[in-house]
Amino acid sequence: MKQKGIKIIDEKRTPHSLEAEFLCRGYVDSISMLWGKVKADAEIMLADHLGVDINRIDRD
Repeated sequence: MKQKGIKIIDEKRTPHSLEAEFLCRGYVDSISMLWGKVKADAEIMLADHLGVDINRIDRD
């Protein structure tokens, strides 16, 4: 994010979401992501980094 010029100003964790306030190109904005989305994105990035095919994983 540093290479793209994005700076996190504040981060807040609620029971339902992750909220962040950031600075990009001189403008302040905010984003809110539900924990399910955060978990799914983290799993995809981790699987890609480890070279694991997540379509072959059995989930309960």
